[in-house]
Amino acid sequence: MSIALLDNRGAAARRLADACYDRESSQVWNEVGCLGARQNCITSFYNKSGGRGTFGFYFCGDPKGALNVFANGYRKAAETLTRSLLRRRGFSKFEAYPVIFLYRHAFELSLKHAIYKATENPEIDDADNFNSSLTRHRLVPLAENIENLLARLFPGDDVLLQKLLPQIVATAHEFDEIDESSFVSRYPINKKGQPASNKSEFVNLRSFAHHMSSLLEDIDTLNVHLGNEFL
Repeated sequence: MSIALLDNRGAAARRLADACYDRESSQVWNEVGCLGARQNCITSFYNKSGGRGTFGFYFCGDPKGALNVFANGYRKAAETLTRSLLRRRGFSKFEAYPVIFLYRHAFELSLKHAIYKATENPEIDDADNFNSSLTRHRLVPLAENIENLLARLFPGDDVLLQKLLPQIVATAHEFDEIDESSFVSRYPINKKGQPASNKSEFVNLRSFAHHMSSLLEDIDTLNVHLGNEFL
């Protein structure tokens, strides 16, 4: 979803790049329309002239359904940064930390989307037990939840149960080894001001990125299937 924002004269004209402009989105725009209509709004990073490179923070319809869209955005950003780093003769570890976070967050959002879609199936009569994990950042519980759900929904799918789900769970545990709560790749200290990690871990960027991109593509395919399965 993208929104072509108002021009620098604060004109009333507005455009939406997607086909989901409806009464709901119109109401939301009116609530946040100060972006261009008022001169006293934050403008330090807002391109008032609009045009190329302009984007908007808005998703219409089903916000939870956009989890996978967000996941793909973080994955693509991780891939772009990885390619940039690997083209060099060398790079600092501090430049690679954002790649870890971007892939980890893409993984987290992908799993949450899968849980959200799987619990829409009427066969899942305890959806609340799983949806509570959507507000947390730990990967292992998310991976175990989706493993539980899909084993119940697709008990005869050997490829899913014997290949993809074990990879998801194993990857979640590997992330736990280096960044259990999505903190180490973002901050050098924890909330108490102490070192975020006392471990010395080493990650090969090329291998890590290849594994994560491949796995996330498989989960994306799964999420598309889940979305179609339960329409």
